Amino acid sequence: MARLKYLGITLFLLLLLAFSYVAILFPSKPLNANASWVYFQIMEGSSVRTIITALEDRNIIRAYEVPFFYGYIKLKGLHKGIQAGEYVFPLNITPAELLNKFIKGDVIIHSFTVTEGMTFAQMLRAMQFHPAIKKTLWGKTHDEIMQQLGESGTPEGLFFPDTYYFKAKTTDKTLLMRARKTMNDKLAKAWQNRDINIVIKSPYEALILASIIEKETGSDAERERISGVFQRRMLKNMRLQADPTVVYGLENYTGRITKENLQSADNPYNTYRHAGLPPGPIALPGIKSIEAALHPDKSEALYFVARGDGTHVFSNTLPEHNQAVAQYMSRMSTNEYKREP
Repeated sequence: MARLKYLGITLFLLLLLAFSYVAILFPSKPLNANASWVYFQIMEGSSVRTIITALEDRNIIRAYEVPFFYGYIKLKGLHKGIQAGEYVFPLNITPAELLNKFIKGDVIIHSFTVTEGMTFAQMLRAMQFHPAIKKTLWGKTHDEIMQQLGESGTPEGLFFPDTYYFKAKTTDKTLLMRARKTMNDKLAKAWQNRDINIVIKSPYEALILASIIEKETGSDAERERISGVFQRRMLKNMRLQADPTVVYGLENYTGRITKENLQSADNPYNTYRHAGLPPGPIALPGIKSIEAALHPDKSEALYFVARGDGTHVFSNTLPEHNQAVAQYMSRMSTNEYKREP
């Protein structure tokens, strides 16, 4: 009887020791003396067994530590809280720190940048080639994509250019919805603070004009001036004659605008032949171009032409403009000049 009692006490002490190790010592002991960093990925739907096996296979934990990991996870009730994703951590991390990282979902954050002046097609193409974005819209038409987003019409101009941060395997649809909401919010706020006496009659018209401004200049100092030119032309029933709109409407743009391009009425975006704003935006405008569309300058300029250095010469009258054009054309070798898409 005494022997059984001794064995019972011994077993109890061993269990107490094991419990103390799992609960106190093991969680705070570094897994490795090596401080180098390691990449580790947890796939969606991975079980605790799968995760621990992968940790062992990668030599992040040793075989004898496997039962202690199981014990610690069960003791803390963490088996349902581990989040999928990509993780980076030092090998000398403690089990408690590692599991806390898994529970918090402290994963690698990727970024995707949409630049001002991109077209929707260019934005979509960039998303399709981003390795961390999950592709769900590959091969779909623009109309089908808009239906996926619960909207209709052209997607051009509706997504805000910005840098978006996300976890790996975030879908392209999710990112588009974020960019769409951001544009809605930015545009609504800008519209509320617009100048009263402007030609633009709706937020969508503001997007159209902002997209033209975005493609006409990269100079912040010129945006409001270009906006003023276009809006004064509209007031006077003058055609906008904006080259970027012509380019946008061409199916096979070769890098040069020809006289034939400017004279064609088949292109609905040809603002040399069609009065007023084009039927929709021609690019994704940034907030500076949106603000410029809603706050045009108060000068009398009706014309502008490129200097060739990224800025423009503004003129109040046609003779002044013709002289500026002549000076520009003298620097060119042909009357067909190159235009960036």
